[in-house]
Amino acid sequence: MQITDLKTIAQQLKESKSVAICGHLNPDGDCIGSSLAMCLALLKLGIKAIPFIQSENALEPFAFLKGSTNFIEYKKCNDKFDTLLICDVAQQSRVGISLERFQKNSNKCIVVDHHPVDCDIDCLYYGDSSAAATCMIVWDLIELIGVNRDKDIACACYCGVLTDTGRFQYQNASSRALLYASQMLEHGAVADEIAKAVYQRKSIKEFKLESIAISRLKIFANNKCAVSYLNINDYADVGASPDINDSIIDYLRDLADMEVIVLIRQRQNSVRCSIRSKGDFNVAAIAESFGGGGHKAAAGFTIYDTVENARKIVIETLEKYFV
Repeated sequence: MQITDLKTIAQQLKESKSVAICGHLNPDGDCIGSSLAMCLALLKLGIKAIPFIQSENALEPFAFLKGSTNFIEYKKCNDKFDTLLICDVAQQSRVGISLERFQKNSNKCIVVDHHPVDCDIDCLYYGDSSAAATCMIVWDLIELIGVNRDKDIACACYCGVLTDTGRFQYQNASSRALLYASQMLEHGAVADEIAKAVYQRKSIKEFKLESIAISRLKIFANNKCAVSYLNINDYADVGASPDINDSIIDYLRDLADMEVIVLIRQRQNSVRCSIRSKGDFNVAAIAESFGGGGHKAAAGFTIYDTVENARKIVIETLEKYFV
């Protein structure tokens, strides 16, 4: 890994004829937004740019973004590229594609990220943990490339800032984050339309899943923590995909007096744990201890065990901090 600056990365990208773009597992708005914005910018320069994703189902919450149809499931492509650009993740275990295969098929690798972690990928690396979202870094990078940041790029980047700051409610909703969001609005992003598209389009299926999660809510650690879970059968019962947007955790986060909320979601051979905090407790540290990652107020990790055992592990881990 070689640390570099954005100007160097901009030059490297401009010299590329083809760029593969990817983000992290279980992509969120910042991951999708930063990857899409870079794709749109590079296409403007006449550079072949393809954003890759683990599963097209994960795109559904962000299908309203212009250009989202450019995403391809990584298993469907074995092309060679001049450059592999990785956005919003700097750890090999968290990359949402077959990293080894894509690195072999690319002449160089670039990583742009804002998570406060040590990069373990062989690449040119630029990280800024003071940025509330990778989309803020990408916003600057696109300007350095010399591309006009149009409405579509602005919408993709604004989506990333909006979601990674929890609708500007998390601790990282700084004056800098608001300044960048303002710039994106000036370039054509429409705040209310994006907010509606991301947060106000729940299906009946999602409401049913929320109801199930609420019914299973367990409050513990002197009423400072809460945990709930969803089984694979729950998704099947309501006719929803397990890849559905995990906004349920943010709904549970509204519970009064809670410091930490965890939602456990069963997968085929593992369970996915989403964790949120409302105070000073750093949930990213908890996620990292399980091989996951994220931010102080919002993070996630995977446990390769049953839902019941994962629930016990989560409760035992958090009780150490709050009891």
